[in-house]
Amino acid sequence: MYGVVLWSDSKCDRALIWCEDHGKLAFFNGQSDRPDTLEAIEAGDLVKLELEETRDFRLAKDVELVSSDEYPQLADTLLEVGENFLPEAMQQARGPESNVIPFGRPQPMAKSETASKKSALPGS
Repeated sequence: MYGVVLWSDSKCDRALIWCEDHGKLAFFNGQSDRPDTLEAIEAGDLVKLELEETRDFRLAKDVELVSSDEYPQLADTLLEVGENFLPEAMQQARGPESNVIPFGRPQPMAKSETASKKSALPGS
């Protein structure tokens, strides 16, 4: 399978990869799964990988760099699209079986919202 690295941390040797099947993101742990021939991977790199699926997440194994910096703006583009689309998608996806997690930037709350949330807490 092919994928694009959306995020990487060279210090911890980890990455998140968006796979061509558009399923859950694949987690790469270079500390335990780095092939000897693989150098550091960065956001925007196109990689080839094998997936190991567990109940909760996907692991990227046998990762090979296909092309460095092939999609340098993909993560930013997805974030921009997500900021516009996510509120509507979250409304549609809510339900007991939903596993959608919002990754938008936190928005500051107005003082009136903060006060009303505090008064709704038990013991307030």
